[in-house]
Amino acid sequence: MRKGLLIALFAISTCFGFSQQVETSRYEVTRWGKDQDCHFESFQEQGGMMVFETEKTDEDKNRLWNFVALDSSLYETRSDLIPLPQKMEFYDSKSSSQWAVFVFLSEKKQRSDSIGIMVVTYHRPTKEFSTYSDRLPAKSSLMSMALLDNSLMLAVNLRTGNGFLVHYDLGVSRERTITPNINNDFVLFQLDADPKEDVFVLAAREYVDKRYKATSFFVFSKEGITLQSHRFENGENAGLG
Repeated sequence: MRKGLLIALFAISTCFGFSQQVETSRYEVTRWGKDQDCHFESFQEQGGMMVFETEKTDEDKNRLWNFVALDSSLYETRSDLIPLPQKMEFYDSKSSSQWAVFVFLSEKKQRSDSIGIMVVTYHRPTKEFSTYSDRLPAKSSLMSMALLDNSLMLAVNLRTGNGFLVHYDLGVSRERTITPNINNDFVLFQLDADPKEDVFVLAAREYVDKRYKATSFFVFSKEGITLQSHRFENGENAGLG
């Protein structure tokens, strides 16, 4: 009994000793606006990148956003100020072994206005930034985004549904639009990348006279070519997993 108690006390003291050696790492950002947010994209064991809006503007009155590269201990390795149009909002970010991609959308002033979109890419091997600007149709909605190696895919729904995909080949700076082959009215609701299979997967709900009819799934190659499609009726709650 006494021997077991000594072993337990030793285990507790050992764990406590190890816990004392753990130090919390943090990176502090100067706050300038009450609505300021910081966004972090993880590069797994290679650290990550933090993005936040600053109070600074350039000579063209563009707002400067700070892109801060951090190592795995959250020490800053570089900091770049990227000018973006005023009143852009951070949407989402993704990363692969080659790229990190950050997407920004303009604030909606009126429902009739088209939506400005800015894509900021960071090529991880060369540590170079690039930007793409585009506009989405009025009353459209960016539903989701996915990244696979050099390929970025955005899923966009129009006001009446029947959305489309925007495919960016980041390696050659090429963009094109892809419309899923669906006979009925449809709404895109989920897009994801499967690195193991090297494909994108898109999910859409089909409607006839505004009533749910089926759920369709599409498999695309990295080049945006349709490889497979699967249609399931009575699968209203189906989704990607």
